[in-house]
Amino acid sequence: MADQSDTPTPTETERAISEIEIDADCERVWQALTTDDGLSAWFGPDSTIDPTDGGAISTPDIATGRPRVGYVTELEPERRLDFVWWPTDDPEQHSSVSITLTPRPSNGSNPITIVRVVEERIVPVPVMASALGTTSASVVASSLGNSAWAWRGAMLAVGTHVARV
Repeated sequence: MADQSDTPTPTETERAISEIEIDADCERVWQALTTDDGLSAWFGPDSTIDPTDGGAISTPDIATGRPRVGYVTELEPERRLDFVWWPTDDPEQHSSVSITLTPRPSNGSNPITIVRVVEERIVPVPVMASALGTTSASVVASSLGNSAWAWRGAMLAVGTHVARV
């Protein structure tokens, strides 16, 4: 009989994806994402970011408001910002976020930036199943489901912020 401790725990990758067009160029959207003032204006008061590889990030969670901390894992100015973050009271609930900015040609004089946010978290199936009161992995729904809507709302707030500055 095989030792159960040698059997890997099955996991599921939860993924929340949101995409939106913002009436601003990539430079203005980047400033809203990667400066303390810009981040605080749309993400929540006292949000901070050090936009360097390994730099710290601290914000409220967009879906729950719980404080989150993390660090930048990759960035390409005005194109891509990746970070890992987690609730301060539950570091095991970490997820990775990738925000990409793509300029879109516009017919008028106003530039447009397509902002795509992908948040992913790997969760052991027994944990997800237990949280949902089931033992079947096939009926486990994503707990990041609300994050897609929260990110969409956050990106709408970015658009409102860059329109004012």
